[in-house]
Amino acid sequence: MFKALACDFDGTLASDDRIGPAALGALAKARDEGIKLILVTGRTFFELTRVCECLDLFDAVVAENGAVLYFPRDAMIRDQGPEPPPRLLSELDQRGIDYQVGRVIVGTSRADEPRVYEALEAAGVSRDLVYNRAALMLLPAGIAKGKGVEHVLRSFGLSFQDALALGDAENDRALFDVCAWAACPGNAVSELRAHADWIFAGENGESVAAAITGPIIHGLLPARQSPRHRIAVGWVVETSEPATIPARDVNVLIHGDLLSGKSWLTGVLIERLIAARYAVCVLDPEGDYRALARLPRVTWAEVSDRLALDRALGQFGRDPEACVVADLSALSHSQKLERIPAGLEWIRNSRRRTGLPHWVLLDEAHYSAHREGIADEAIGMEDKGFCLATYRPSWPGTPS
Repeated sequence: MFKALACDFDGTLASDDRIGPAALGALAKARDEGIKLILVTGRTFFELTRVCECLDLFDAVVAENGAVLYFPRDAMIRDQGPEPPPRLLSELDQRGIDYQVGRVIVGTSRADEPRVYEALEAAGVSRDLVYNRAALMLLPAGIAKGKGVEHVLRSFGLSFQDALALGDAENDRALFDVCAWAACPGNAVSELRAHADWIFAGENGESVAAAITGPIIHGLLPARQSPRHRIAVGWVVETSEPATIPARDVNVLIHGDLLSGKSWLTGVLIERLIAARYAVCVLDPEGDYRALARLPRVTWAEVSDRLALDRALGQFGRDPEACVVADLSALSHSQKLERIPAGLEWIRNSRRRTGLPHWVLLDEAHYSAHREGIADEAIGMEDKGFCLATYRPSWPGTPS
């Protein structure tokens, strides 16, 4: 389910400045599975290069609490803010405050917070103060771990919906906020545990290593049980409570008689998925969803041939939050039975590479999803994230 792991360093992967053998092995295995690895830390970049000897294992490094981005493959460093003003450092020195200086960040002790405020006021410098357990970090306004990870995900063409954040301390909350999924070891601070989808047994790197090599890589985390990831599609008549479905790891069948509102309910589901920033592909045999083109990030395309279909689906490579409506209504029935499997094959390959699109909606499924039409294996229902809308849920001679 995940295409990227955004992992905090201290207390999550590392103990006593080192990532242990178990965690290193787990990260290597995840990368072999095609998962992008993003190391995220509040440490200064230079200090990180001293204590972490395996930076090349990661596809990207977000250091100094989001202020510095490093891409090991290209040996490229990008500062996201200005260097610390000398007059601020002078004021810290005058007050006898111990600190570390990075390319952008200034790190000190949380116990020095009152005197840090005095130094900032005396220097006339504005800085955000961010807690990290016993540490205090001084950063330019708006810089956070989450912002750095967001930038990295965009550069990789990945959706935040396919990223899992792993952290343990207060400053990892911003990291949790930009990844759709979040987990922590059992010894994480209570504030973070309250916002995690999963809490892994154990502590630090040993805990995370066991999770990566077990349920994370093998797709065994119970995503459908996460209360944060559900899509509301209506209300329960008796109680007026929202009726919801899991946003991931399920397939959906929308069935009803002619004129029963199937397309309306399907349209509602599509709109809710778009609002939640999921990438959606609609295969529309009858042209019922052209109205969706009015919504942000929706691309409507009339499919006349295979090239037009490929061009439309290519939108997912440009926008990981896109919705593509492939209108097949101008084609003959036999042509639709050629284009739909071709589109599904493209989608299956794209999902294996990038996880996109997250959802595939096949309207009027009775026209194509049967033994005389599309083979079961062509649809790829085992990949989940499929919605079939039909008035005819079974077909004579069709496998169930």
